[in-house]
Amino acid sequence: MYKKIVLLAALMAASNFAVADSTDSSNKFYVGAAGGYSDLNGYKVTGVTWTKFDETSMSWKFFGGYQVNEMISVEGSYNSLGKMTGTATAIGSGETTSTAWVAAVKISPLSSSLISPFVKIGASYLSGKQTAGGTTK
Repeated sequence: MYKKIVLLAALMAASNFAVADSTDSSNKFYVGAAGGYSDLNGYKVTGVTWTKFDETSMSWKFFGGYQVNEMISVEGSYNSLGKMTGTATAIGSGETTSTAWVAAVKISPLSSSLISPFVKIGASYLSGKQTAGGTTK
């Protein structure tokens, strides 16, 4: 458990970075990546006896955007929400994988060089794949 906490803290410290050249105002494109931890707590199918269930997984995303002006950016991202695995006596082993594509408008009304709070408004397309007992859905 201690190793997971240290790993999670290291990922949080290294995640959520974005690359943009702030000295060149003509380059308004940016890219970045983030890492984290997914937890499907409460997702277990009821009425099944689970011999093993790992409901946590590493998650990550890549994103990129274009800064339209000082307050508004348009952004897109691909998110991997991880893979959860389990084994049940009635169905055997199974897994669930989830991904998402996101398109959003980012509004930064109080931008500064040190801190820039923002609000994102957008839409996402979620996709999941489940495999249980050799059957994929």
